[in-house]
Amino acid sequence: MATLKLILDKNYTKKDKQFGSTYPLVIKVSHRSKWKNIQTGYQLTEQQWDDQTKQVTRKYQNSGRANVKISGKWAIANEVISIPRSKLKAYDVYQLVTLIEARFDDRFIRETEVVKEIIGTRFKDIAKQIADQYNVAKRYGSEKWMRRCITGVLADYGNEHLLIRDIDIAFLERFESIYLGRGNKLSGLGVLMRGI
Repeated sequence: MATLKLILDKNYTKKDKQFGSTYPLVIKVSHRSKWKNIQTGYQLTEQQWDDQTKQVTRKYQNSGRANVKISGKWAIANEVISIPRSKLKAYDVYQLVTLIEARFDDRFIRETEVVKEIIGTRFKDIAKQIADQYNVAKRYGSEKWMRRCITGVLADYGNEHLLIRDIDIAFLERFESIYLGRGNKLSGLGVLMRGI
């Protein structure tokens, strides 16, 4: 599950003659045990930031305007991470931050396009690309083997919309039991597993 924090990033101190040390105000995005910061565009001193209320204090010039802009970015980030958990699992923290930043820049990306680009690659499409590369390299035996692998996997799986992200240990174990349950031999399973 993704979480957000609005913090002064004290790892990046900037010295200012008028204000002393200032720090960038960032939205810290944590997801799947990793984190990445998104810049809000504000550089503040500790006195200009109230960590309890999560607002810019009056010591900052135009603090009201700054709070409105920061609140807008915070709302967008919250909206992005509130997508259904099943879809959120497919993103890593870098992809999530890219999506949030794209929304900040008013380059709204429809969620379906992002999902298709990031995780929507079908096994069939990737395997065909590999087979085509074997053909270009004049490795016709390998091409034939890969095309048989595609046919075999999809026939036993029963769905040509198998996504790359769906192939995990559980899938391989299910695939093995289905394949061997149909009376096929272990050697044939090995050939298909190498293709996967």
